Formats: sequence, structure tokens, C-alpha cells
Amino acid sequence: MLEGIPLTQTTGIVFIAVGGWVGLFYMVRLLFTGKLCTGRELTEKEGRIQNLEKALENRDAQIASTLQIMPEVAEILRKFHKAGEEVRQSRETQE
Repeated sequence: MLEGIPLTQTTGIVFIAVGGWVGLFYMVRLLFTGKLCTGRELTEKEGRIQNLEKALENRDAQIASTLQIMPEVAEILRKFHKAGEEVRQSRETQE
């Protein structure tokens, strides 16, 4: 529920919602379980997310370019297969 909210905003939310010592206990518990993050940690997480998004975009671009050249690769493989068959047939006729 409170994941990814900067510490200062979360503090206010917790104290208003739960109140006093109980809110403080809940906030400390979230800090120790790793579900509450400081502004610096949130910035780092956002940076990692942006890096992952860029990596996904690069991967998508690589896949798209690979799919574009697949017909050409298939044609080259057909030519090699045809040439291989011709060589095999010529060897059979020579024997």
C-alpha cells in the first residue's frame, strides 16, 4: 500500500491514519521490512526502472531488426541447400 512513497509523505500519512506511537511503530516496521523507502532510495529505484525500460527498448529494436532480415537469411539458406543438393547429385553421377 505504501510502497514507493517517499519517507516524508509516508510519515504524514501514517501519523494521520493510525496516529501517534502506533503510527511510528508501523513506519519503523515498514522501514525494516524494506517496503518503505527514503527519497534517495526512490530516486535510485526510478533510475533502475528507466535503465530497464531502455534495455527493453533496445531488445525490442534488436528483435525488430532480426525479423526484418529473416527472409533474406531464409533465401540464403535455400540457395546453400540447393547448391548442396547439386553437389551431392554430381558426386552420385561421377561414381
